[in-house]
Amino acid sequence: MNDNSAATTSPDQQPHARPLAETAADDDLVRSLVDAAPDALVVVDEGGFIELVNSQAEVLFGYRRCDLVGKPVEILVPGSVRAVHRAHRTRYRADPTTRAMGAGEPLRGRRADGTEFPVEVGLSPMKAGGRQRFVASVRDATNRLDTDRRNRSVRHALDAAVDGIFIVDEQTLKFTYANQQAASMHGYTVDEMIGMTPLHLAPDLTRESLARALSPLMAGETDAVTLETSALRKDGTEFPVEVHLNQPAATNDELARPLVAVVRDITERERAARVVLERQAMARVMEDRERLARDLHDRVIGELFSVGMSIQGTVPLISDAELAQRLQQSVVGLDDVIRLLRSTVFGLTGGSEGDSADRP
Repeated sequence: MNDNSAATTSPDQQPHARPLAETAADDDLVRSLVDAAPDALVVVDEGGFIELVNSQAEVLFGYRRCDLVGKPVEILVPGSVRAVHRAHRTRYRADPTTRAMGAGEPLRGRRADGTEFPVEVGLSPMKAGGRQRFVASVRDATNRLDTDRRNRSVRHALDAAVDGIFIVDEQTLKFTYANQQAASMHGYTVDEMIGMTPLHLAPDLTRESLARALSPLMAGETDAVTLETSALRKDGTEFPVEVHLNQPAATNDELARPLVAVVRDITERERAARVVLERQAMARVMEDRERLARDLHDRVIGELFSVGMSIQGTVPLISDAELAQRLQQSVVGLDDVIRLLRSTVFGLTGGSEGDSADRP
């Protein structure tokens, strides 16, 4: 019975299994694990000499494994910074902790052919066999830096735009991006605007009215929606805006499609529109005054002048002196009325009486 019970073991207690800590450094398992790492791994002793590299390190730096083992780790950095690197390494040895290096301003690596390239390095201390060692995980940062440069270029272009640009989360309607013009337009910093929604900035909008406005866009019935509304600055002042909203097509790996809002301050445009309307109204008033002036001059003054001439021609035919005098006074009165009308006419047209002294 004892023999049978001794033969019964759990899968974790099979004779061929042993803890990784008991595995020798030159075992196939260890080498396979190290070579399976996605980044280049370099194991260095306390003196800064390379003890172990994986296949990714060979590919990244262009060395064969046998050309690196036993060499100072500074062989992998440019000659101009080797002394500085040695100083950094010495300080790290005095206080070894797991840390990342080169995430912000990448370090430089040097390949076997002498070419240099940006790297990101993660450092970890490791004790094995009573000895202190250090593991450096090295990654080529070229692609990340290129991506960062392209992103900075895009952000710079967006910040230079004359309109405010927001990227809005489809579900929460929160701003996930705002360019500098959007922040300046509303009196906030870019950081303050992230997480806000259109409802924080537009006093005339409600969640329901915004949903109604966006519904054709969200349903795919239109490519864009344009709104005219009022916006509030941080200091509470209000200004008119025109908002163009669209939703870029989703890529295959996107679960959500953000909204893009382009916001334009239309204060000057509305002011210019008011000026145009005022000028059009003034032009209509001037047209009415011109028409009234023409009617007064061509019809009323002409008729009065004709009546005055007729009366004046009748005066010599009247034998009654008193009646003739009265008629003559009527002619003088008509002349006064004509002069008054002429003054009114030229006041309406902006001219002067002398402009048409030869007219009736």
